[in-house]
Amino acid sequence: MANDGWKTWFGWGRRAFVKHPAWQRYREGLEVQCAHMRNAALPLDGSGTSATFDELYVPMNMKDVSNDPGASLRVVLTKADVAAHIASSDPERVDRIKTAYGDAFETVMHRDLEEQLDTNPNFRIPGRTDQLFENPVDDLLKEPKPLTLIAGEAGSGKSTFMRHAVRTTLETGRVYPIFAELKDAAVWLKNQKNPDLLTWVSEQVFGGSIAVLELERQAKDKSLWLFLDGLDEILDDHRCFRAAEMIRIWAGTSPGSGCATFVTMRPHLWMRQPTMAIFQDARKVRLCPLGNQGQQAYFERLLRAQGKPEEQASRLWRDMKSLSFLDADFCGNPLLLSILALVDGGKQRLPNRMAELYQRAITQLLQQRFGEDRRAETGLTKEVARGCLLRVARTMFDRGVAGGICETMLLNHWVSEETFDRSSEQDEARKSWRQQLRALACYSGLLILEGDPLHYRFAHGRFREFLAGQSLASAPIKAWHGKLTLESHAQIVVFTIGHLWLTGDTDKAYYLIQMLKSTEQGQPSGLDTAMRGLCERATETTVREGVDREIKEQVTTLLGDGEVPLPMRKKLAFSLGRLGDRRLDPQSETRWVTIKKGSFTMGDNQGFEDEKPEHSVVVAEDFWIGTYPVTNQEYNRFILDQGYHNSDWWNDGWWWREMSEAAFQAWLAKERETIAELYGFEPDPQYFRPDEKPLYWDHPYFKGPNQPVVGVNWFEATAYCNWLTARLEEEPPSWWQTGMQVRLPSETQWEYVAKGQEGRPYPWGSPSPSPDRANYGVVERGTMPVGIYPKGATPEGVYDMAGNVWEWCVDHYVNDIYKKRNVLTTEMPVIIEDSAVRVLRGGAWLDVAPRLRSSSRDRYHAASRDFSVGFRCVLWLPPEPGS
Repeated sequence: MANDGWKTWFGWGRRAFVKHPAWQRYREGLEVQCAHMRNAALPLDGSGTSATFDELYVPMNMKDVSNDPGASLRVVLTKADVAAHIASSDPERVDRIKTAYGDAFETVMHRDLEEQLDTNPNFRIPGRTDQLFENPVDDLLKEPKPLTLIAGEAGSGKSTFMRHAVRTTLETGRVYPIFAELKDAAVWLKNQKNPDLLTWVSEQVFGGSIAVLELERQAKDKSLWLFLDGLDEILDDHRCFRAAEMIRIWAGTSPGSGCATFVTMRPHLWMRQPTMAIFQDARKVRLCPLGNQGQQAYFERLLRAQGKPEEQASRLWRDMKSLSFLDADFCGNPLLLSILALVDGGKQRLPNRMAELYQRAITQLLQQRFGEDRRAETGLTKEVARGCLLRVARTMFDRGVAGGICETMLLNHWVSEETFDRSSEQDEARKSWRQQLRALACYSGLLILEGDPLHYRFAHGRFREFLAGQSLASAPIKAWHGKLTLESHAQIVVFTIGHLWLTGDTDKAYYLIQMLKSTEQGQPSGLDTAMRGLCERATETTVREGVDREIKEQVTTLLGDGEVPLPMRKKLAFSLGRLGDRRLDPQSETRWVTIKKGSFTMGDNQGFEDEKPEHSVVVAEDFWIGTYPVTNQEYNRFILDQGYHNSDWWNDGWWWREMSEAAFQAWLAKERETIAELYGFEPDPQYFRPDEKPLYWDHPYFKGPNQPVVGVNWFEATAYCNWLTARLEEEPPSWWQTGMQVRLPSETQWEYVAKGQEGRPYPWGSPSPSPDRANYGVVERGTMPVGIYPKGATPEGVYDMAGNVWEWCVDHYVNDIYKKRNVLTTEMPVIIEDSAVRVLRGGAWLDVAPRLRSSSRDRYHAASRDFSVGFRCVLWLPPEPGS
């Protein structure tokens, strides 16, 4: 570190200062303070403790917003950025994507750029100068300004960043850093007519043992840097602005203008008019949310610091990412991540019910922030803090406010709810409530104070909705009059029902669900809320089968109704997936569609070269095909049944499953040329590496229970088919015939289902593709639940044959196979010895419309695991020998 440029240009300053006993004591204390990080997640009793800085710290990104303090913290992408990304990408890869996606090429590259920025902290867009700092601490300290303001939301890591900066400065020994919490200046400022920053530092930080004159000498030598944390924690407005002015005067005049001063605060403060005027010349930077890699690193480090084994920490991370109700804004906040680490509470799993998770999170956080050991500092007990939060959330609900609520409006509303004998009592109540609110905004991490005039909002909307729902759980049903089916209140209703489950009030929970189910106006919306409420039910709760069955039947009917708006069908399907989608039982006869034997014209003379020529094919035997592609819900049974550890299911694919890393690298080197030729570029090795689950199993775009499984290669798909054959033979349903087998469809069978004997251009017929018939063209950011496009089904009732996912066929791919076939042939699959390439059919969520044609073909390496590829199964009776 001693070689870094910013750490060598300072002079040593006065040698006497470094030997000053007061400075040495202060430095020793500062080193200890900055070597540890206090965190709510440590220990689990909620009292809070610290771990070493190196154990917990992960780098945080920052963005310079000096010219626009209200700017988005995410880089806003332009067409020029996408063009620069295309120009700097591998040309062969670009050509391949352009060929594959046609008109959607730029959209796909835009998404690719977003993905790079989100997952790769070192990725930079060529030509952009307003991006995130690569190394925020070093970048800010290398060329320090006289005054730098650092803003971040509650829990974003402002104090941690300051300690890291102080620690880095201490390691040089060439600059004297002073770290102070500005909330300690509140009382001191009360008695100062003309407050001076160095006077406060001398008196409050050093207790007068280092004189102001000595500090000024170090400042003139440019050896004194001030790190001032938490300007917003001075709760009195007048004193806060006086502190801001005191800092500005110091930084704007000699000797302060020759030093570096760093001040942290929350964004609401610098956006207020007085602060903007005071700090108009300061450099302004904002802390950004943690990216996916930073989230994982921080979360797992917290759990390991709690004493959890690495394997358990990794499993809890996967648990957290599997919770569909946690969004990127929540997970990107270090404080909220810490709450999740705290919520585990020593158990092996995170709760998978939203109400329970938020209940435990808030309880643990309030214990840590407002426990007995913090009462003198905060002035609140955890009970008072919770009550105040509940009241804020309920007031926002009653007044129809979702964003922020004005402090004056809030206090006026509370005054209107009370009865006072004298005006002085009212004034005292206002003062007490305001103090409670300010303390909550300062210490809770849940309530944020911002704007001018002052407004309160919750750090995350889900906290507001949960607390409002908890408040309403104890309210009479009439409180919901006219609001029960409002879309804006749906999540609050879900939390209300969830809280009723938690408190054991099942009768009231089911009463609300029945009201939602039977609501005539906006019935689909009410059904969706009812299902989400049922998902909050604990496993030990007595299930009223009749209610569940009726709701699922109603929802299934709506999913098959093409007149129900697609957005509502999506919501209903996702909720049905969480509750348990009854359509997806392989034992059910409705999971399969009978396809009668016949003949049809295969290929398309107007299509791509590998579709030519058209030729007649005879399908000699009846067979059954899956109504939908195989879903995560179904594939999960294979995983839980040790499907990845039983060689009986894998046929010729067990070699892939049992490869060691060394064997995999050797195989990859051997196949590299074939893979590069097949794809037009060299894909990442992760797309081929063996694993015990699909590649994108936990990805938020693909993990819904009734979304089609993706990230499975041909070997995994075949193993699932073999496993399902055995399970259906063990417990045969009434329609099962002896000798039946489950397998991947042959390419001929697949196209026969899509075209029918009449030769449909698309599975549904002749009309061109449209968003209400299929998921394609990157309209959605990933797959959709199966069976929600009734207008795109075949006349026989087979869904999702076009779009959503490409589907593996059993055939080995041969580009010109149609030219080699006899004029009349059967549906038997094409098997080429030693071929590593397999056929794909159907098009996917990111493909252009021509790829959805019934005759369109594609191919992938059999070991490839792609986010656009899944599979569906067929049932068939192999012909008897000699028949």
